[in-house]
Amino acid sequence: MHISKIIIFIAAFLICNTAHGMQIIIDEEAEEVITEIARPIFRAAGLPGKDLKIKIVGDKSINAFVMDNTNIFIFTDLITFSDNPDVLAGVIAHECAHIALGHISLTREKMESLKNKMIASTILGAAAGLLSGNFETFGAVALGGKHAAEMDFLKHSRIQESQADAAAIKYLEKIKLSPDGLSKLLRHLNSNERIFYKGSNPYLLTHPVSRERINYIKQNTNISLGSLPSSLNHKYKMIVAKVFAFTSPFKEVFKKYGGNDKPDLYAHSIAYYKIGKLKTALELIDKLLLVEPNNPYFIELKAQFLYENGKVNESITYYEKALKLKSTSTIFKIELASALITADSDLKKAGELLRSAIDVDRSNFSAWHSLGIVLGKENMTDYSYIALAHAFSIIGDTKTAKKFINSINSESNHIKDPFYISALEEAKTAIKK
Repeated sequence: MHISKIIIFIAAFLICNTAHGMQIIIDEEAEEVITEIARPIFRAAGLPGKDLKIKIVGDKSINAFVMDNTNIFIFTDLITFSDNPDVLAGVIAHECAHIALGHISLTREKMESLKNKMIASTILGAAAGLLSGNFETFGAVALGGKHAAEMDFLKHSRIQESQADAAAIKYLEKIKLSPDGLSKLLRHLNSNERIFYKGSNPYLLTHPVSRERINYIKQNTNISLGSLPSSLNHKYKMIVAKVFAFTSPFKEVFKKYGGNDKPDLYAHSIAYYKIGKLKTALELIDKLLLVEPNNPYFIELKAQFLYENGKVNESITYYEKALKLKSTSTIFKIELASALITADSDLKKAGELLRSAIDVDRSNFSAWHSLGIVLGKENMTDYSYIALAHAFSIIGDTKTAKKFINSINSESNHIKDPFYISALEEAKTAIKK
């Protein structure tokens, strides 16, 4: 499990925030299991599953959101809220509804319209103040316009949330899955609303109050619907344990996972790794490997324990084994390449792995950045600059990207590889936007 940072605009399941810096958790096992839960919901919503991606946000709040038509963001505390995957399935259905119903573009249009109304209100307030000679009038009119715009947007948001709930129930019904999981989450939220929003005006909320949403689901639920398969339940319990262990203090991990089952051992191994008890962490992950010797995620986790404790050469063996078991994994390729780079061993292989990862995901910052390092170590300076320029253009760091582009030897014609020619053009185009 690894962490990167992004800054985006949030349109959330529970809240509506502005620009916000977030930690993105990169973990293939968690992404794979959540995508397995989500895939039938994508189909039920009529969405192209191959274009949709699940991304995990490291945040201690129960939340999920969509920011465009291709990415669904799931917060870690939503994952660990319950080890029943039906809860997450209900939220994913709700987020899919926002995409299928076109709410993202409609919200942007609404915000643009309200922004124009607020500007008009400000101008009107200024004119009224000048005409009356009373500049308090300016403030009153301008603030009145701002309040009206905010109320209009909140109403718009509540309508969309109700529509998304209704559509989510239909999607779940199509795949024969009960919305009880979604109701469970809403009951939890309802208890918190009574604490935090006691006496609040319901017209000042972005979402309908949870008790209304619970009642709607209850009235429109087919009681014959079932749950997700038991095999998927087990996989989900494992990733809940993994995510909880990575994001929670040592004592909390052992308070929640006090037994000797697989999820408990998984959580314990991570907890000990986090406090530097490598020997104990390895012993526990080895117990899991005795039961499932070919589990690529257990092997990858063991490699991570070794790599991040300075045992890089040992980690390479396990990264290679994990990749052999899951040869299509972009994340495993990048991890193995990083270990090879750190060990200064087989840079050619590291470069090939990174090129292969980029062929699958051209927007992967880590792959491009690591490729730039490999090329630099091989004294392929201009190629290194191209890879690094592309990497920084991906995360919007145009200043650094320009620096690398400007460092490329402009008089040299030795760059013949179409891969790097197109990468340079992509970086230049991204900088211009």
